[in-house]
Amino acid sequence: TRSVSIAVALYILFNKKKRNILIGPTSKQTSIIRNYLADLLVENEVLRKLLNKKASGIDRIREELSRTRMTFNNGCELTVLSAEGEAERLIGFGGDLIILDESCLIKPEVYRARISRMLGDNPKAMLVEVSNPWTRDSHYWEHWGNHSFHRIHIDWRVALAEGRTTQSFIDEQAVELTPTEFQILYESEFPDRAVDSL
Repeated sequence: TRSVSIAVALYILFNKKKRNILIGPTSKQTSIIRNYLADLLVENEVLRKLLNKKASGIDRIREELSRTRMTFNNGCELTVLSAEGEAERLIGFGGDLIILDESCLIKPEVYRARISRMLGDNPKAMLVEVSNPWTRDSHYWEHWGNHSFHRIHIDWRVALAEGRTTQSFIDEQAVELTPTEFQILYESEFPDRAVDSL
C-alpha cells in the first residue's frame, strides 16, 4: 500500500489534468493509502508545491489532505472512496487512474456494477489492483488469471531479499499461522479451491 501511494504521488507529479480515484473495501482501508499519500505530500517539498491549497503549516495541510477530494496545481485531482455496502457512492465517478486497494475484498457485484463502469470515461484509463489473495470468489482472481493484465507477485522471499523482514520472523509466522493463512499472507497465493469454498 505504501509503494502504491508513492506511485500515485509520482503519477500526479509527472502528469497534468488526470483524475485519480483510490477505492478500498472500507473507509478505514481507504484511509491507509490516503494517509501514506498525505505524509508524502507534507514531507516532500516538490510534492507539497503541487498542492492547490492556501493552507500553511503542517497541521493545516494534513487537515486539507484528509478530505475526500484533493486538487493539485497541475489540474490533477484525487478522489478517495470506499466500496462498502452496495457502494452507491461510486456512481457518477470516472477516472484516468483507478486504484483498488485490497481489491480482493471488494464485492464482485460492486466491481461489476460500479467500478468497471468508471473505466469507460477514458479509453486509456488504467486500473491498478493491489491485494492479498483472500479468495477465488472475486473479480481479482479473474483478473489474476487474465493475461491482458500486467501482474506483479510479491511474496515473503522478495521481502526477505529486500531486507524488509527476517528469516526468523518468517519461520515464526509459519508456525503461528494456519497453512492457509500463511499461503495467503506470506506466499501471496490464492487458497486452494476446496478451502476457499468452505
